[in-house]
Amino acid sequence: SANIIVRANSFNGSSAIDVSAAGELTIEPYGNVFSSAYSTSGLTLGSALTGLTIGKSTNTANVTIASAVDVAGPITIYGGDIAVNENLNTTGGIAAGDILLKGSGNIIQASSKSFTTSGGDVTLWADSDGSGTGYIQLTGGSNSGITSGGGNIFLSGGTDLATGYAKGAAVKDETDSPGYIFYIAGVHLRN
Repeated sequence: SANIIVRANSFNGSSAIDVSAAGELTIEPYGNVFSSAYSTSGLTLGSALTGLTIGKSTNTANVTIASAVDVAGPITIYGGDIAVNENLNTTGGIAAGDILLKGSGNIIQASSKSFTTSGGDVTLWADSDGSGTGYIQLTGGSNSGITSGGGNIFLSGGTDLATGYAKGAAVKDETDSPGYIFYIAGVHLRN
C-alpha cells in the first residue's frame, strides 16, 4: 500500500514489470532528464494504483505510453514529445483523477485511443518550453477522444498554459516522391 519511486536515468524496455500496489507509482530520472527516450513497453499496472507520474517537470526526453494505463488516481506525464499509443483511464474522480500531459514538444494520441476521467480535468500542454515547436494531435478513429465526465479539458501550450498556445508545424511527407510539405495545426483534430 506504500508509494513506489523508481529512479534511473535509463531503462531496459525489454524487461517485463508488473506493479500492483495500492499506492502511487513515480518513474523518474535521477537528474533532470532521462538519458534516452522512455517507453512503458513491458509495464503492467494494477488498477489499485492511486496515481502514476512519469518523468519530472524538467524532463525533455521523449515518452511513449505503449501499455494501457488504468489507475485510481491522477496520471501525470512529463516529456519532450509524448506519444500516447494506448488508453489512459483514471477512476480517481474530480481533482484526484486529473490527467496532465506536459511536453516540451508534441503530444500525439494514436488512432482509436482515449483519455477518460471520472470528473477530473484533462490537460494536454505542448511546447511547454516556449521554443515555438510543439503541437497536439488527436488522431481520431473509433472509440477515440477525451471523456472527462464533467471535468475541464485544456488543449494549450507555451510557457504559460493560460496565455500560451500549441504551435503547428510544417512536416515533409517522405512517402511521396519528391516529398510534399503538409501542415499540422497547433491543435490538430483528425477524423
